[in-house]
Amino acid sequence: MMIKKLALFILFALLVSPSLYAFTAIQSRAELILNQVYYISTFGLNVRSADQVGDNILGSLERNDEVRIIDANSSLRGNYVEVEVIKHENDLLPSERFYISFKYLSPIKIDYKHFNGKYFMIQNIATEKIRVYRKECNQQRCNHKMIFEANMAAGEDVDGVRTNVGSYRITYWWKFYEDGKQHYPSWYAPGYPKLPKPGKGFLSWFKKRRMPKVEGGKVGIMRGAFGWYTAYVGPNNHSQWTHGTLGWGADKDKFILKTKKYWTNVFVNPRSSGCSRTDNEAIAYLREILPLGTPIIKIYAYEELMDQTLSRYSEHTPTWNYILTKEGAQTNGPSSDRNKVLTRGVRPDQIIEEGSYAIDQMPTPTTFTVKSEFRRKIGQSGNVYGVEPADMHGVFYIDTGLVRGYRHPTDARILRGGYKDELVPSFIEYK
Repeated sequence: MMIKKLALFILFALLVSPSLYAFTAIQSRAELILNQVYYISTFGLNVRSADQVGDNILGSLERNDEVRIIDANSSLRGNYVEVEVIKHENDLLPSERFYISFKYLSPIKIDYKHFNGKYFMIQNIATEKIRVYRKECNQQRCNHKMIFEANMAAGEDVDGVRTNVGSYRITYWWKFYEDGKQHYPSWYAPGYPKLPKPGKGFLSWFKKRRMPKVEGGKVGIMRGAFGWYTAYVGPNNHSQWTHGTLGWGADKDKFILKTKKYWTNVFVNPRSSGCSRTDNEAIAYLREILPLGTPIIKIYAYEELMDQTLSRYSEHTPTWNYILTKEGAQTNGPSSDRNKVLTRGVRPDQIIEEGSYAIDQMPTPTTFTVKSEFRRKIGQSGNVYGVEPADMHGVFYIDTGLVRGYRHPTDARILRGGYKDELVPSFIEYK
C-alpha cells in the first residue's frame, strides 16, 4: 500500500511540476518489495559484485534501466541492495551477484515525453545546425519563432559514430562532463592541470601536460572535449549527447568551424563519435534557457524558408552576459547567467571566465548539395553524410520550426534513436 501511495504521489508531482522528475523515490530499504521491478533514477550508477566500495565495479546503469530486488536485508553494508539486472543500456561484466545503491531506485519510469515547455530544439544533422524555437502553440501548422541558431559538428561519416536522428527529450544537464574512461578529461575539475590559454590552437588541447594524472600516469586524448555543459537526452540515446567543446568562451565557435576546414580533414577526423557538439558559449546559453524535458528533435532534411521576406525577424542581435564558475563541477551545475551568478555571491576565486554571447536569431538556410565524401566535410555542404536526393523526404521550414511531408531518409546508414512511436512531435508538423 505504501508503494502504491508513493507512486501515485510521484505521478501527480510529475504532472504538476516537471522539475520533480528527478525526485528520489526510495528513502529506505524498508520501502522496497522483494521481486518487484524498479527503475534507475540517475546516470552512471555503479554496479558492484559485493556490497562495499572496492575494486569490484562491474559496469554502470543508466536512467530507466530496470532491476528486480533480490535482497534488501538490513544486514547488507552501506546503502547496497542485491538486484537482478533486467534491462541495461551499458555492458556489464559477468558476476554471480549484482549490488547497487537503493537511493537511486524509483517505482516508476522517468519519462518527459509529454513535457509542455516554452522552447524546443531542432538539430538538422544534414546541415549541422542547431536551432531553438519558441513554441507558439501545441497545434499543427502553428508558426513557431526561431530564437537561436548555431553551428554544430555531427558524428563522423563512419558506421557506428554517425549522429542518429529521432525525437528526444533533455533528461539531465551536466557541468564539465568527462567520459568514464577519461579519454576526454573534463574541461575543469579540482586538481586538474591548467588549461591552454584563450586563443591557443587546436593541438594545444591534446598535449600530455594538460591531462590529469591517474596512479602516477597521464590519461586522456583530448582535454575538455565535452566543454562546459552536456545535455543528456533520452530515450534510446546511444550515448549521443549535445555538448560544448574544447576552447574558451573567447574562442567563440572557432573550434567548431575548425572541424570543417580543408587541412583539418586531410590529417584527422575532427568530428564527434555521434554527439552533437557546439561551442561553449552556445551550450552555456542553452543550459540557461532549456529545462529538463525540452524536446530535442534530430532530423536530416532539406532547409527552406516559409516566408522568404522573414517579416517576423529583425537584424537585431541580442547578447547574453555570462560568468563561468567552478561551482557545481561534475554535477548538474548551476546557470552561468551573469546576473544569477552575482546574485549567488560567488567568490572571485571561483570565477573562470566572463564574457558576452551574441545570439544569432536570423534564420539562415543551408543549401543541400551532393558532393564527394571528402568535399562534404568541408564548409556547409548541407548534406554531411552524402544522402542521395531520392532518399530524402519532405522539407524543414527553418523560420517557422515546422516540417512538411518529412520522413527520415531511406538510407540504411542513417540510424534512429529517441521515441520509437514518435517521428517528430505533432506541434512541428505542417499538415
